[in-house]
Amino acid sequence: MQIAALYYKKVYGHVYDKYTNQPIPGVTVNAFNNSTTTNSEGYYSIDGFSSGLASLIGFTKSGYEQKIDTIYGFDVKHDAYLTPILTTKAKITSIDAPSTFKPNKYVSIKATVKNVGKVSGKIFCRIRDTDADKIIGSAQYKTLSAGESYTFGWQIQINKTTAFHGKIEAGHEAVEL
Repeated sequence: MQIAALYYKKVYGHVYDKYTNQPIPGVTVNAFNNSTTTNSEGYYSIDGFSSGLASLIGFTKSGYEQKIDTIYGFDVKHDAYLTPILTTKAKITSIDAPSTFKPNKYVSIKATVKNVGKVSGKIFCRIRDTDADKIIGSAQYKTLSAGESYTFGWQIQINKTTAFHGKIEAGHEAVEL
């Protein structure tokens, strides 16, 4: 006859948003056949019995991807970072760029991007050389609240003597230059 040993375990910690590092209240935490909810500071503590040294702990909250971690030990501090299901949407609302480029001269390019999504989120904006399929200048990032706009700007040098084909990309949207 085989008897399984049961171990008393406790796990506690905070749950944070992966991108903002802000604590997340109201997350359901499941472990040891028990559940609890994070408080206003994103803190949780849960205990119970488990039959092994390793245990699974799950985190769920509407608007975030579900997360399952493995914890080891009996009295464990375990912070978790949940990935938001982003409904941030970038829309390019205006572009200020010259219609012609002179080789080896710097040009100023600006693009105004609006977050037309329902939540705050990090928006990127970049210029892509479509002939070479590479980013020129550097990608820029800005966290925008829902409905907020921001103008990104670059000083770039085009080293081509032939036509330049490019596009400005923001989030999932791209607009041809």
